[in-house]
Amino acid sequence: MIDLLFYFLPFWLYLLFWLTRLYWERVRLDNLHERPVLITGCDYGFAYDAAIELAKLQVPVFAACYTQDGMRKIQAEAEKIHGARLMALPLDVTDDESVERMGQIVDKECKRYGGLWAVINSAGVALNLFIDEFLTCEDYYKTMDTNLYGLKRVVNRVAKLIKQKKGRVVNVTSILARCPVAGIGPYVISKHAAGAYTDVIRKELAMFGVKVITIEPGFFRTNMSDLDRIAKENWGVWDRTKSEIKDEYGYDFVKTAIDNQALMMKMVKSETTTRVVHAYVKSVTSVYARRRYKVGFDTWFLWHPMSLLPTNLQDIIFYYMSLAIGGPPPASLLPHCSHCKLKENTDQENII
Repeated sequence: MIDLLFYFLPFWLYLLFWLTRLYWERVRLDNLHERPVLITGCDYGFAYDAAIELAKLQVPVFAACYTQDGMRKIQAEAEKIHGARLMALPLDVTDDESVERMGQIVDKECKRYGGLWAVINSAGVALNLFIDEFLTCEDYYKTMDTNLYGLKRVVNRVAKLIKQKKGRVVNVTSILARCPVAGIGPYVISKHAAGAYTDVIRKELAMFGVKVITIEPGFFRTNMSDLDRIAKENWGVWDRTKSEIKDEYGYDFVKTAIDNQALMMKMVKSETTTRVVHAYVKSVTSVYARRRYKVGFDTWFLWHPMSLLPTNLQDIIFYYMSLAIGGPPPASLLPHCSHCKLKENTDQENII
């Protein structure tokens, strides 16, 4: 019996660790009404829901929105909550002047609190999720400008306020930054860079007593993962692409790739965002907040385990996954494709 208990000792220790951490995370900070939080990207999705949840806890919230409609919507919802202190702010994280205007408002409002307790950088985009050869550097930059540089602009602008409270910086990246998949290059690269940036400033800001936290969600149902929008953008990329690249890949291959992309997202994405919202709230209200939150069923049982595998094994698994989904290879790899026939006819005409 003793031997059996000793054999399972790692399991019991791991279980004890999980139970202890769950208990620690339930311990909330005191005086939440004196700990203001800035959240970007509050027009919809994770940030919108988290801002409302924090307002219910009487946390002063600066809800930064990209659109006027987003500001009106979240302000109206907050007014339904008794005692809520939520201020909607306009913010375009890709615009230095917009970030500065937001910063001036937050500076003024935070004087009564002695600084800013936390910022949650949730603003993000997922544009042109397509094969790399069809994309331009501008496609990558547009995504990076929001998901990486926008995040940095906000952090740099409010860092002084957060140092005053010895508060927290919370950056939302993606579990796909750990396990990149084909066909969504700009998004994955921007989130990978944002994760690296977060790791760097976590070490740099620690000397000021500032805790830096990473949240890595998997696939969830949000406006960013709207399949109709993604498919429309992808066909727009196809239409603008040079004919030689179109001929190499072929219409059938691209159509199947777009359909399979939608199929994969439907298979793995969660229909509820509750777990992500809880991670947002815990990251700024828990006494013992984690340094990293990995959120989602697909995160724990697919992407995170895959990220721990050797690169060769990862590639083999992805290869057989693509075979299982099905679809034709690129047109140029087919022995009797229309591209080849066109080339053969051209060669014959040249000979004649």
